[in-house]
Amino acid sequence: MFLFWKIGKLVFENRYILSNSVLKYSDFFSYYFGTSNIFSIHNIHYMKKFYCSFPVFLDRLNELSFEHYKLIVDVSDLKKRYFYFWLALFCRSDVVQLSKYIEDDLYANI
Repeated sequence: MFLFWKIGKLVFENRYILSNSVLKYSDFFSYYFGTSNIFSIHNIHYMKKFYCSFPVFLDRLNELSFEHYKLIVDVSDLKKRYFYFWLALFCRSDVVQLSKYIEDDLYANI
């Protein structure tokens, strides 16, 4: 997760320096690390959102998969986002369970 967080930070910090930084970093990392879906434009965009959602890297961030974070960072409300993060950690939820919690708006039902 730290690599994805660092890439998100790099893209975010250089958003004014480079036009279309997501595309350029996607091309760069795909070339440098080999063509892979990991560094697709879609995933680089989520890495940037991941960094913006969690601007301080915690060791606990390593306990969830990137697929979990793709769901969590799409939650717009900050309190809800952190609620689902901690819920996924403490309940050891898989991606399908977390998706169901978010879809059912478990936060509002508490």
